[in-house]
Amino acid sequence: MKYLCIKRKCCLDVQRYSKILDNITVFEKSLKVNVKDLASVWYKDLQLIKNALIKVINSIDALNKRFKHIRSVNELTDVDTIVNTLTNVLNRLIECYNILHRLKDEVSVDSVLNDTLISLVSEICITTFNAMHFVTTLPSINRDSIGRIASAIANALLLTFLYIDREEIRHQLKLCLGDEESRAHDH
Repeated sequence: MKYLCIKRKCCLDVQRYSKILDNITVFEKSLKVNVKDLASVWYKDLQLIKNALIKVINSIDALNKRFKHIRSVNELTDVDTIVNTLTNVLNRLIECYNILHRLKDEVSVDSVLNDTLISLVSEICITTFNAMHFVTTLPSINRDSIGRIASAIANALLLTFLYIDREEIRHQLKLCLGDEESRAHDH
């Protein structure tokens, strides 16, 4: 059952996260070539992003495997663990965004970095809507877990809407929220 895929074009996909990770690696290599004295803080920041993205990829992969053979959320015995994992994924993505955004301001704007930032915001959008959808399918959830995920979702929504003027983000929002008919009229 696909609990992390609310619509065909609004699914959590480790391949897209992996592409963001690859872009960070490309950016890191270009920094090493173009900036001989790569500031150690930049290097540490890029490592933080890469490590967080690896954890996100592993978490999404584990969740997809966990949901693969269940027919109903009622079969889940570890709801709070799953909600906590989704909360951690959102918080890590926001952490990646914050670091990447700061780097973008400190480093002369690089097209790979800019594109990666927009891709990351798009993935935050997808993850947020999937997390909201998943939580609504649960028969019960403890108050602490719901408070943590609600906070992560609120932060992620705010971040997503800060980029509402970007066509890529508007398009992703339409894919996650709009129906097939509204998308057909957009084109």
